[in-house]
Amino acid sequence: MHMVQFFMRILDYNHEEIQGHEREQELRELVALVKETCLKSCPEEWREVVNKTYEDLNIIIFDIQSGRKYNRILNGEKTEETCNAGALYGIDEYVEDESGFTYKHMIAIHPKASKHQIVHELFHAFSTKHIRDGEVDKSKVGAKHTTYDYKNDKDIESYGQILNEGMTEAITQQLLSGHIQDTSGYGDEVLMAHLLQGQGIENNAFVYDVYFGDGKAFGQKFDQTISDKNVNFAIYKNVQFDLENQEHLPLFKSAIECTLKRVKTAEGLKQQTDYLQDCFNKYNGGFYPFRTDEHEKHITGLLEYVTQISNERMSESEAQLGEQGCQNEKKVQGGCPPNCPNQCCNRV
Repeated sequence: MHMVQFFMRILDYNHEEIQGHEREQELRELVALVKETCLKSCPEEWREVVNKTYEDLNIIIFDIQSGRKYNRILNGEKTEETCNAGALYGIDEYVEDESGFTYKHMIAIHPKASKHQIVHELFHAFSTKHIRDGEVDKSKVGAKHTTYDYKNDKDIESYGQILNEGMTEAITQQLLSGHIQDTSGYGDEVLMAHLLQGQGIENNAFVYDVYFGDGKAFGQKFDQTISDKNVNFAIYKNVQFDLENQEHLPLFKSAIECTLKRVKTAEGLKQQTDYLQDCFNKYNGGFYPFRTDEHEKHITGLLEYVTQISNERMSESEAQLGEQGCQNEKKVQGGCPPNCPNQCCNRV
């Protein structure tokens, strides 16, 4: 069995390696945590990407005193960038071989970056894949898809950025705390991602197919599940969600529907219902600092919608179980059980 080696390097502003950094052990533990989470949550074909990222990950710790600047290497040339933190990819050189082109995965953080910030950026790094095609790079970073023209230094096409940030923050929150919390700069987007994803990271259809895949399977399931046919999953990749906007409420309602209708058991339905209610209550209870009276009014309505869809699903589930119970009883005793809730066969 191939043993994956880990060559994580901590670099300074000029990409010089820092030996014995005070946060090295903490960073290694966080990298290992995110890597294992991704391996448990991604399709088989994405594991090679995760392991390759793990092998060559660079972490740049830039000088927060010098304007939060660091050097980014692109095509072998250094370009000065300014940011708080970020997941980046660097291309030292284009060397085409059987494995394609060489990319260096990296994240940039400031010295006092929180565990939460670091994990968020690591999810970006581990969900990044590039395909080089002539002068064009087709990249996938989580739910974001970009076609980039290197020759003219511009994006040809890009979509899914907002959904990707919402998803990345949502899975970061679930990994570290288990539920919605501080929603940073993507409040409504994070809430939407929590609604679409439901509870849990591992074995989650939304994370599995949208974050680490092309999203087609989940998109088809979504479109088949929801009742509002004016909404389709493609909309989620091209809109900046706004809970204050009345016109965006069908998007939030459809996300609730999709999650609750994917559940197969009564126990699972209760867990997801509690989870969705918890998300709205946490959002409305002060974690999101920019909410307005309009937000609160819409959240009240959406909480009622969670209860409505949950009750409908429970009724459907009971009917289906009752029907199945009758059929099983007919096979065994030739009749319907005394407590059967349905008139589906003649009672004995």
